[in-house]
Amino acid sequence: MEYHLLERRDADDKPYYLLTVTDSGTYGLRGPALSQAELNQRGYELEGDENWAAFEGQGFTKKSDDSARGSRGQGKSAFLYHSLPPAAPGRRRMMMLYDSLLADGLYRLGVRNANPADTIQAPPWENGAAREIIRGHFTDSTGIDIDLSLEPLSEVGTRVIVPYLSDEAVTAIKNGELAQWLQRCWWRAIQTGDLEITVVDETTGRNEPISVPEWWENEPWVSAPPTGVDVRAFEDIEVWDGLRIKRIVLLYDEKLGSTDAEGDDAQFEGVQLLRGQQWIVTMGSRQQFSIDDIPRDRRPGFRGFVEFDQTLDKELRGDEVETPQHHRFIRRNRLVQAIYRSVEHAVEKFAAEIGWHERRPAPPRNQGPGITEDVLRWLSATGNEPSPSARWDCQLSLSLPDPKVARVDLGQSLENVRVHVQSSIPVPINVTVSLEARHSETDVIVPVGQAEPLSFMQGAAEWDAGAIQIARNARRPDQIELPANGKWTFTARVFQEGQMKARASRSIYLNEDPPEVDPHPLTASISVENRHRSVSGRERINYGERVAVQINARNNTPDLMPGTFRASVGGVEPMLVQDGRPFSLRGTPKGDAADRQAVWAGEIIFRPIDELPLPDDASATVIQVEPGRHRLNADLYPNDEDITGVAPSYQLLIEIDPTTDDGLPFRPQEVDEPISQWQFHVDQETGDLLVLFPSEYATLRKLSSLDEETGSSDGRDAFLLEITCEAYITWALEPAWQEGDCTRLDALHQGVPPGVDSMEWEGFLNSMDQLASAGGGELLFPEISRQFRGCSARLMRLYESSHRRN
Repeated sequence: MEYHLLERRDADDKPYYLLTVTDSGTYGLRGPALSQAELNQRGYELEGDENWAAFEGQGFTKKSDDSARGSRGQGKSAFLYHSLPPAAPGRRRMMMLYDSLLADGLYRLGVRNANPADTIQAPPWENGAAREIIRGHFTDSTGIDIDLSLEPLSEVGTRVIVPYLSDEAVTAIKNGELAQWLQRCWWRAIQTGDLEITVVDETTGRNEPISVPEWWENEPWVSAPPTGVDVRAFEDIEVWDGLRIKRIVLLYDEKLGSTDAEGDDAQFEGVQLLRGQQWIVTMGSRQQFSIDDIPRDRRPGFRGFVEFDQTLDKELRGDEVETPQHHRFIRRNRLVQAIYRSVEHAVEKFAAEIGWHERRPAPPRNQGPGITEDVLRWLSATGNEPSPSARWDCQLSLSLPDPKVARVDLGQSLENVRVHVQSSIPVPINVTVSLEARHSETDVIVPVGQAEPLSFMQGAAEWDAGAIQIARNARRPDQIELPANGKWTFTARVFQEGQMKARASRSIYLNEDPPEVDPHPLTASISVENRHRSVSGRERINYGERVAVQINARNNTPDLMPGTFRASVGGVEPMLVQDGRPFSLRGTPKGDAADRQAVWAGEIIFRPIDELPLPDDASATVIQVEPGRHRLNADLYPNDEDITGVAPSYQLLIEIDPTTDDGLPFRPQEVDEPISQWQFHVDQETGDLLVLFPSEYATLRKLSSLDEETGSSDGRDAFLLEITCEAYITWALEPAWQEGDCTRLDALHQGVPPGVDSMEWEGFLNSMDQLASAGGGELLFPEISRQFRGCSARLMRLYESSHRRN
């Protein structure tokens, strides 16, 4: 790779700069030049060698062989960003040119423009026509003239030409910042001989080959390290079900000084995680490790890196594991968490072996190891598989004898019992569905029918059980025997390769009327997913990233509920996403569990407030906002004025990072105040939600005293585990109880925390749903309190059992 900075002059003799980035020793941009219509027709699915089409794809293309670096197509955006050709007042233009020479002699030149419209040169210039432009000038239809004056490529490869290079990029080349950054990103590939990079400033004649950092020269984990340098290599570490870390190398050299800018994200100082020999992120010495393992005065001299075996390396490329910009692994992912734990264990062992632990001070009294953060991270990991997973949905439908009441008498039938399954995989294999009925008090389980393997067509399949008669002595295939009166819950579960993917439930009351409850007639929730990160949760959203939004509602009345809704971003002067759009929700029989219905689904792209409006995008809503915290609000108004509307809300972090640890919902804080066991408190400066607990609480004081005698923190951890589980359940349920906003509650249904059996987690979710209904009605306080304590105890057991299994 060669980066060349060149100076050119326009018609008025004013200087401007070109940047060329040229690769050689590659295959060039092979494959046909596909039109936008052809890309759309293929669904942006390309073959592994169709590189020209992938580079020109105006959407995000996916190649069948995605093992190559950069296959997600984000790099071209960086080139465009740093191109600032002349434009009409008030407008910003971006442009890049690219030429490629193939092994068969084909030579092509393409052009891409962004702002005010994203366009490409179709078809590209080829052979003689391309060479003529490269040797001379390029002039576009708007009159922009670029003096290229370059030699056509003579070696197989590709060159990107960025005209009118931004001042920021020019400065970074001239002051060496670009060279430093390239070293941080690619030193390992340079060391192994897979990559050579040179930065050339032709305006000064400076030629700088990118080298390996001095501390990693000669691979000190293989050869003898220099005197005074401590190096350890931990190799072949299994992190998850056969997925292995190839090596973790840690080094300390007291002669090394600080290389990272204060306040910036860690780069060298810490442990670099490399994927495909490319630096993705650094577990910083200051940010990720305690002073017990890396003392403050040792941090400047501490370095490390991690490499993965080929299988794990490929898993880490998934959109649910790594950001498309290749600058971070997604911490909520279970596989990433396992990798971080392995690195932390290696650093702890390294610190012990070289004697740093001998300086470790005794743990201060009442200072726990952060069990609250661990519990919340564990809960926030729901729905994140260790490798990219498909999206599944299951619906269970049936017709009751009385469509408005979930009572069924002995001898009556449930008609039209069907299980409908959808998957993002067009034709998934080895998928089965089960259906069972469970009694609410005795936990007796009755299987319902015999389900055959599901056959999918375009991602959908259905199992039709027909009519099912309730009997005391079932003798026919269309009968089931339910041995007790009362509430029975029918649950359909979808399995693939033995793993549960989705479920749906309906409830009936056998030979008795459902109890009188008064839940909110209408409840709603908002789900948000960053398409570029493929992770649900309160994480940073960058400008230009595509955010999927779905507004869901539950009609807890037996009648059809029509209405209208609006969605907006912001407060005093909200920016509308939808306004006055109608909805209609099917009713829920009295006593049955209301199913979640999608009111609206769409995509939003956030842009800077000072950016000129872009052309309308039919596939997404573009909203301009300042960086910061913004509320995504929905307002649902039933046509029936006697039914109170509902206004769910979701916090978005636009171009800012969560201020709490990994965006967790709250953090604990010990206080010397006579408060109850715990209480919520909002920090007025940061807006963070705190869980305050008193240092003089009798139980905590006694447990801490025992910890001091035994030299452990088990007692304090047990106390914090209890209040954390209670606080989390309260945090999830209060909006549902008070306002009918089930956003937090519904998020729990998106997956299963690591180490938890899916059936056990389902039981916890059922208890949460029951508690949500209890809080919305007029049950006596003792009943609500009993259910709350039971739900909290169940959550504590799940956490403890999952950590024993892990």
